[in-house]
Amino acid sequence: MMEKTFSLSMTLLGHTNIFLMTNGMALRFLVRIVERWFASAQDQVQKSPVKNVMNLHVFAENLNKSHALNAGTLPADASPKRMIKVELSRGRVLELDSMVQTSFWSAEGRPISANEFLKTLFGSLPDFFDSEDELRAIWSKPGTRKKLLQDLNEKGYTNSQLEDLRKMIHAEDSDLYDVLAHVAFNTSPLKRIQRAEYARSQFGLYESKQRGFLDFVLKQYVDSGFTELDEAKLPDLLNLKYKAIADAKRELGTTSEIRDTFIGFQRYLYK
Repeated sequence: MMEKTFSLSMTLLGHTNIFLMTNGMALRFLVRIVERWFASAQDQVQKSPVKNVMNLHVFAENLNKSHALNAGTLPADASPKRMIKVELSRGRVLELDSMVQTSFWSAEGRPISANEFLKTLFGSLPDFFDSEDELRAIWSKPGTRKKLLQDLNEKGYTNSQLEDLRKMIHAEDSDLYDVLAHVAFNTSPLKRIQRAEYARSQFGLYESKQRGFLDFVLKQYVDSGFTELDEAKLPDLLNLKYKAIADAKRELGTTSEIRDTFIGFQRYLYK
């Protein structure tokens, strides 16, 4: 019985050794395969900049989206969220284009957001005018318009910042008057060409030669903005139109008469 047990034990031990040897060889073989695969994968990563390839795919996809957006083939909800809403008061919200490059600074010289600039401006405008009628009266005359802009600048609302604000509300073709009125009184901005057309409807109040000059001034205004209406621009406009001040006076009258016509007609732009 003992011999049989010993013989069986030796047999089992032999089979166990064979199993261990066989599986050990298989394990070593598997390790070699994994090592070779890993080395090959590292080599492929070095030869093929996957990150750059992925970036290129992203770039191409974005470029295609941009082309599709420009062509109007993308759905509306695929376009970027451009407009941000700024709450100025209870029930009063103004939208700004977040994609416009701007540079806003506080009166203390601290960089601020467009949101903060707009809210501060909204709170300050009543210090400069109480109503739209008052703003219109101020803006209709070159002297008081210039004084208002100087006062705004001294309080930290520079011309360049107001111009940035005009772009952010998509009023590039409007007068700066429309920007101030829009912020202060929630009026809809008019384009300069619309204001010019209304002013032309009042040309019946002027003589033919005066109408010719005023029409020329309005074209400059539509193209370049309210700065063309500054009193300091009058000599340049006369020289541009008539080549010489003396020729302008022969057409339009005395210097005083020309000045009165130039300043007086501007009220029709802001009716």
